[in-house]
Amino acid sequence: MSFTSNHPIQVKRAVVISLVDRVLKLASPEHISSGHIIMKDILIPNGYPEIFQKNTISQITEKKKKKLMELVILEHEGPTHQKNSTTLPYIPMLCNRN
Repeated sequence: MSFTSNHPIQVKRAVVISLVDRVLKLASPEHISSGHIIMKDILIPNGYPEIFQKNTISQITEKKKKKLMELVILEHEGPTHQKNSTTLPYIPMLCNRN
């Protein structure tokens, strides 16, 4: 999709995000940098400004870093609220039901 198209900016940002996600999910670690080069080779001819690409990518990486840190903290701390429960059997002679 061309950057000059009449789509909302959120849709254009989603194009960049989807390409970044594909590179991160599908490329092996040693090929991620070449994946970013290919991604830029796709976006630049379609009119996506480099500053727009950089800002979107930095927003994505910050969100992913924040989520990763939250997961690490949660794993380190363990569950915060553990509920202990006990199941008692129903014994008809001990219960007063009228």
